Amino acid sequence: MPEMKPVSYVGAIRLDNLGIDAMHSGLKLNILSIPQKTDGLITFVKSVLFGSDGNYHAFGIDIQYKQNELGSNSDLGGAGCISVIANRCFNSHVFHVVTQGYLHTFIHEVGHALAGKVLYGENSRIIICTSPIHPVNRRDESRFKNWKETIYCLSGPLANMCFSTCKLVAAVAFRSYLSLPVACIFGAGAVFWISGELLYAYVSAAGNLPEGDFYKIARIGNVHLALSTVVLVGQAALGVFCAVQFL
Repeated sequence: MPEMKPVSYVGAIRLDNLGIDAMHSGLKLNILSIPQKTDGLITFVKSVLFGSDGNYHAFGIDIQYKQNELGSNSDLGGAGCISVIANRCFNSHVFHVVTQGYLHTFIHEVGHALAGKVLYGENSRIIICTSPIHPVNRRDESRFKNWKETIYCLSGPLANMCFSTCKLVAAVAFRSYLSLPVACIFGAGAVFWISGELLYAYVSAAGNLPEGDFYKIARIGNVHLALSTVVLVGQAALGVFCAVQFL
């Protein structure tokens, strides 16, 4: 493996020798060394649904779910009362369980990790600390300057947006085969995380969340930010349009 510079990113981060803290949607991601032992499928399901501790390896990506010891809250400020409501939701374990938040965060970060593997040939390590905290972020800004970085930063939000819109369409299309509470939980969870990704993009692009993906895209250039916004909003609109067709 070629020598890698000590750089860091929010979410799925390239391998280096630094301890790196980052956050998405109220969940801390702390890049550290991960134990070699991996857990089984049942434990993995518990992790992505309930935030249970576990260690996993897939597609060259090391993944760990763990409880965080610090416990301070996340802050998606900058959008008035919407931010207040979002912060209460993002900082609630119960809300994450009901809306499948741990799964959505997993999808977001794996999107970054797979993009890093394709674009740079680098494997990533992800640790998802399931207690919401304030992020601490270190990065080498000299790397934020090209389309590869834009695609890398966009890959996480876009992966979760695609997953969320597919879940919304499925909840509406198969509502006749699901009980009403199940369909509502899946549909409402999808709507919340679609809205959450859009809020996350807005807050970070506005400069209120310096560790956010769209803050980094904005630092690359206005054209990068505009096209990334069109792609993300377009995906959300397409998902809602498809869901409406099944009503």
